[in-house]
Amino acid sequence: MYVLKDAGFEIGYHNATFCSSLRDETIRGIERFKEFFGYYPKTIANHFKIEKTYTGVNIELQELIDFFIIYFREIVIKVFSGTHRK
Repeated sequence: MYVLKDAGFEIGYHNATFCSSLRDETIRGIERFKEFFGYYPKTIANHFKIEKTYTGVNIELQELIDFFIIYFREIVIKVFSGTHRK
């Protein structure tokens, strides 16, 4: 990772564990990232929105967005499998 960082690549953060994390685990993971790389991550990719690390959106709107993502995901899974229509 340090070789990539030194070559100019941005190193992003993809959660503290292999699955969604609780708030204290997420905070520890971000602090650990800073220990390794010397700065806080500029990009974060969550496994799912359980961490609620997004900013700028009120909670009611975020819950509505989450609902539609889950709802439409189920429809897409029923209709498509990979690149082929079911």
